[in-house]
Amino acid sequence: MTTGAPLSAVICLRQGLQECLDTLRWRDTWAYFGWQDIRLRYRRSLLGPWWLTASMAVTIGVLGLLWSQIFQLPISTYLPFFAIGLVVWTWLSTQINDACTGFTQFEHIIKQTRLPYPTYILRLGTRNTLILAHNAVVVAGVLFLCGIGWHPVAWLALVGLALVAMISVFLSMLVAITCTRYRDCPPLVASLLQIAFFLTPILWEPSALRSKAWMAEINPLFHWIEVVRQPLLGHIPSGVHYLWTTGSIVFFGAMMVWLLGRHRDRIAYWL
Repeated sequence: MTTGAPLSAVICLRQGLQECLDTLRWRDTWAYFGWQDIRLRYRRSLLGPWWLTASMAVTIGVLGLLWSQIFQLPISTYLPFFAIGLVVWTWLSTQINDACTGFTQFEHIIKQTRLPYPTYILRLGTRNTLILAHNAVVVAGVLFLCGIGWHPVAWLALVGLALVAMISVFLSMLVAITCTRYRDCPPLVASLLQIAFFLTPILWEPSALRSKAWMAEINPLFHWIEVVRQPLLGHIPSGVHYLWTTGSIVFFGAMMVWLLGRHRDRIAYWL
């Protein structure tokens, strides 16, 4: 009895890890379908996904001007801070929201074909990353207009994006499995994301909290955004930001592998 539980946990981790490794063999499949999702969604559209880019540009311009006046901050420093944070947040939150139906929307495929379950999440990830690439044009425009030139340290933003992408995949898998089992969870996830948006330094800077800036420091979402935002602003992210981000990867990755290994044979029956 004393060895049963650890053995069960080891088996779950091994099965979950094997499922993730199998997903890499199907990379052409989920990358292709993610691309096709974009093409089909904007078929016969004049601008295609650039409509989202235009909408993002208007949102950043209007809200950036408004909030810079409310917080009494120079627009040249506030707008880049806000633009990068909003674009990264939109990418991350859209991925997690989509993951709520990450399996149910592909029910017809799951019941007919045996593919590794992370394949469906990475399909969503490909789709949302392509949209992120379009929105990156807005960020580049804001940085140019605000006089923030290109710095070699900006390449670290790609490292930050890769780290946050890993977190988004792990979180999406956890959300997808949970929401498939418990169908009341998607509205809860949407509500939590809305609350998290206002609790995370996207609209406001941590310095606005003054002596209570520690409230931002204990928010992991803040650190995930900073590993992307700081390099684009010409600064090297602190070790604390990377520590929180890599710690999140280990934590959510281990949880995802264990949960996937434990429930992978049941997911199809929950649909």
